[in-house]
Amino acid sequence: MARTIRSHLVFLLAALAIGGAVWLTATAQRSTATARAHRLADAQELEDTTLYQELEAGLSNEAPAHRLEEFLTKEADYALVLERARKDAGGDRTVLGALARADLLHQRWLALARRAFSARTPNVDQADQRHDLIEQTGDAVIELRTAIAAQQDAHQRLLEWILVLLSAGVTLVAGGLGGSVAGRRQRRTAARDERERRYRESQAEFAATMQIVHDEAEAHDLVRRHLERTLPQATVVVLNRNNSANRLEAATPPVAESQLALALADGVEPRACVASRLGRTHAGNPDGSALLQCELCGKEANSTCTPLLVSGEVIGSVLVEHDAALDATDLECVTETVTQASPVLGNLRNLAIAELHAATDSLTGLPNRRALQDTLRRMVAHAGRSLAPLTAVALDLDHFKQINDRFGHEKGDDVLAAVGQLLADAVRESDFAARAGGEEFCILLPDTDLDGALVVAEKLRAAIGRLEVPGIDTRITGSFGVASLPTHAVDAPTLLRKADRALYLAKQQGRDRVQAATVHGAEATLVGEVRGAA
Repeated sequence: MARTIRSHLVFLLAALAIGGAVWLTATAQRSTATARAHRLADAQELEDTTLYQELEAGLSNEAPAHRLEEFLTKEADYALVLERARKDAGGDRTVLGALARADLLHQRWLALARRAFSARTPNVDQADQRHDLIEQTGDAVIELRTAIAAQQDAHQRLLEWILVLLSAGVTLVAGGLGGSVAGRRQRRTAARDERERRYRESQAEFAATMQIVHDEAEAHDLVRRHLERTLPQATVVVLNRNNSANRLEAATPPVAESQLALALADGVEPRACVASRLGRTHAGNPDGSALLQCELCGKEANSTCTPLLVSGEVIGSVLVEHDAALDATDLECVTETVTQASPVLGNLRNLAIAELHAATDSLTGLPNRRALQDTLRRMVAHAGRSLAPLTAVALDLDHFKQINDRFGHEKGDDVLAAVGQLLADAVRESDFAARAGGEEFCILLPDTDLDGALVVAEKLRAAIGRLEVPGIDTRITGSFGVASLPTHAVDAPTLLRKADRALYLAKQQGRDRVQAATVHGAEATLVGEVRGAA
């Protein structure tokens, strides 16, 4: 009896130690991913702050006192972000070097920007110099983001290796304890011992492989293949709760024309699955003798449905349909597989949601600047391969600061949300609309030349002019800049820059208009047909 208690105690302590180590490593992985997102956001904010200051220094029509106040405020914000970025670099020379280059370009730009406030008349040459420095700053920020990503990837790889070593430890501990128990229980047959060994090796392989899967879809398929390999006579379907938690979907394909496939085709709520509803394993049977019947399983074959639990929340279930009843080892395999898979699936889901949030503007629901940059690079690459045109439309709301000052920032947010909804509803499914920052938006129009984009921009300009936002008694207008690939640019940064410059010219020529960009010589001379009322 004492030996049995000691054995159980050793199992418990080992499980607690391994579980704690795995939990700490998984927590470190989440922290690394979160730190990466924050540091990349700080790097982008360095560039965004400079662009905002440039607007106040050379383009805003506000009174000089207001412009200077905004300019100094953003400079203070820039200093805070820069200091935070230096601390987060953790002494990494590559990151600190990239950060220093970006700051050096900012300081050179800042010296020219301050001259703009003291000058009585705009200096075109200085403005061009500032624009060039801003472009160089953007390139430096890209270099900084690359360095940050490389540093964080190195940390992530280290954590992955630690997790692999922990999995190897699980294998050694489980094998050693299993061998010790088998040695004390001589009544077990050789076949049982061999089956147990194969099972443990299979579970160890599964646990290690689960730590390196790429996304939820790959993890779901790995769970299915592992269980079907371990239980050859069984059919496995992984059910997944959608992000809204109001639908249950098949994450792996069910048998065609089966009762389960037909039920899921019509769409079901999570409560239709008894295992998901109760939060514990449910055994179904086709004779209908169970008191609580499941709408999804148990109608065509014996079944065992085990919920995927993460911190007490059901994120899905694993349905195993089998002709014969499962023995204790088979049930243990199902339970252990689901237990090992649940936290990994939970982490993958959280990471996917975090990436979605990181790429989405919370106010307008549109993609943010980060998503804009990624999508633009993909669209430019596709346009280069297919030789199809790609046009960028830059939009900036006119006199938006006056709306905030007159009606309050809450109403200003309502205006931004209304414009975001308008853009989302107006563009084609193949188009891409994003909030670039502040009151600035950008629309990417693939397979659309300059003339077609000017028509789209004019329609959007007119639609914005017709917007009615409760509590806003002034007309909302926007200025548009349009640039096309390959007419005005051959790469993504140049395309956005040309669209922005066309937008700046539309602002200078009276606002509430659409302005196209054309290129003469080495720099862009922004001319074009002015469309829309002043």
